[in-house]
Amino acid sequence: MHDVGVSAEILQSLRVPDGGMKIVVEAISRARIRRLVSGTDLDEARIDLIAEDIPASGDELTALLRT
Repeated sequence: MHDVGVSAEILQSLRVPDGGMKIVVEAISRARIRRLVSGTDLDEARIDLIAEDIPASGDELTALLRT
C-alpha cells in the first residue's frame, strides 16, 4: 500500500453479471495515510488531505485543466 493517494467520492456502482462490480469515482484531493484502521473486512485509513498549489493563470493552469 502506498503512503500517498487520493480521497475519492463514489459516484456510481453497478454489479455486473459475473459477480464483480464496476465503480465510477471522482477524485477529491490528494491524501496521505496517517494510520491504518484494523478490525474490518475492508482496508480503511485515517488520512490527511494534501493541499495543492494551483496556479491562478498561465500555461501551467491551462495544461492542468486539459488533464
